[in-house]
Amino acid sequence: MLRRLPLYGRTMTMRTSRTTRRGGLVVALATGAVLALAGCTSGASDSADSSSTEMGVEDSAAADVGEVADGDRAALPSSDAVSQDREVVTSGWVSLVADDPAETVGEIATMAETAGGWVESRSQTARTDEIEPSATITIRLPADRVSDTVTALEGAGDVVDVSVDSVDVTATGQDLDARIRALSASVDRLTELIDTAESTSELIEAESELTTRQAELDSLSAQRDQLTEQVAMSTLTVSVSSAPGPTELAPGGFAGGVRAGWSALVSTVDVLIVAIGAALPWILPAALAYLLVRALRRRRAGGSAPGGTDANDPAAPGGGGPGTGHAGDHDDEPRPGRDESTSRSVQMSGTGR
Repeated sequence: MLRRLPLYGRTMTMRTSRTTRRGGLVVALATGAVLALAGCTSGASDSADSSSTEMGVEDSAAADVGEVADGDRAALPSSDAVSQDREVVTSGWVSLVADDPAETVGEIATMAETAGGWVESRSQTARTDEIEPSATITIRLPADRVSDTVTALEGAGDVVDVSVDSVDVTATGQDLDARIRALSASVDRLTELIDTAESTSELIEAESELTTRQAELDSLSAQRDQLTEQVAMSTLTVSVSSAPGPTELAPGGFAGGVRAGWSALVSTVDVLIVAIGAALPWILPAALAYLLVRALRRRRAGGSAPGGTDANDPAAPGGGGPGTGHAGDHDDEPRPGRDESTSRSVQMSGTGR
């Protein structure tokens, strides 16, 4: 028993140690599982926390971006503001046909004054045999009254043609404003330099430059004022003409021929009278010149032949025609031609006997 007991005790001891080892292993495995589970749980929580943190940053960044975008949109001018800042010069042309152009133009002038404008120019042409009466008027109107005035013109006559043009001068106005601001600042600086000038040369140079800049500033200011006035007050030109009257038909038959012939005769006489009137200033000097030349010729002829007779006249006493002198000067000279003719006449007379 003594031997068995140790064996039994040894056996029991071995079983107890095996059981203890198994329990420790189980505990170790359980502990490892718990630790692993805890690690997974903490990792999941950490990842969840990091994910939530990242999402929060992204949301805040998105919110910031949205706020910035909203701020940019608020900073940008709206389309209504841009349209209100635009500067447009409007001008128009209207053609009317009315029975009395002069009266119609008077009505248009009243329209312009009622709308807050004025008449800039006005002209009229009366009726003649060749042209019909007409009138033209140019008025200045507030820019927002142009459409209403054009519509009202339909009651003054028959509207034949309407043309309205709009020119955007916003860029021109902004350029003038920028140049005016720059020149104004330059003028202010030059004024300060003049006040603080320490020498006469600096003072003279600053005053000269100030004069130049001030002249440029005045010119730009005048241009800006004119542009502003053109934008505020539109120009509208209205041309009014009368309807052409009925055309008169020329009568036919004998009466028509007589009337046409009489008209042609009157026209011809008118043309001749005009031609004579145009030639009369030339005819009078020509006639005077002719009479003067004729008188000079007579005077020369009277001076060459004493007694008022022409020495070259064959019928004059002692005249022998051209190339001959007095009869006494040539009595002693032989005349072959005359002697032969005389002898022939004597012979013929003797033969006849």
